[in-house]
Amino acid sequence: MQNLLRRWIQGLFNWFRPETTRDGELKRHLDEIEVIVGVPFGSHVEFMECGRSNRHIAGEMVYVRNLSLRTDLPLIAQWEIVDCLAGRGEPVLSTEAPRYGPHVNTRLFFEQLRSAFPKIRKIAIVAHPAHALRCAMVAERLGFEVGVLWTAAIDYDPASTQRWCRSPWLFVPWEFASRVLFLIRGWM
Repeated sequence: MQNLLRRWIQGLFNWFRPETTRDGELKRHLDEIEVIVGVPFGSHVEFMECGRSNRHIAGEMVYVRNLSLRTDLPLIAQWEIVDCLAGRGEPVLSTEAPRYGPHVNTRLFFEQLRSAFPKIRKIAIVAHPAHALRCAMVAERLGFEVGVLWTAAIDYDPASTQRWCRSPWLFVPWEFASRVLFLIRGWM
């Protein structure tokens, strides 16, 4: 009961975890990571481009890999970020999310990751700061160990086709409602 209450309080009222800071322990954590996972934020389906937030997430994924000093560390993402990384000449693995299908929520993204890469355990997540905690909680619920939760000053994307990703004024109510739904369903 105490764990359930703690998960609900963290899920509804916390926005950050200690791993979001750039502390001296980062290098040690990166040594244990198997992959770097970029979680998309916003979409530009009709424009066929990755968008401002996802471009920033792609850049941070490369930055985290460079910090690890392991150039062979795989990068895994959904098509929005894959397009950004491919444009930089970066090798990247993709989840199953279709480019023109329905919206893939955070839970489905991590389920696809688990399905496509079943042996992966310890991951680094690169995500928008306001979305990162839910990403980590969902990933942990699905059996991943989140060794690093990396967030930088990743922008909102005013041109996103997902309205809730355009500004903090639109995202925070969406995120709060999503967290309630995810907690009720036991997804985080």
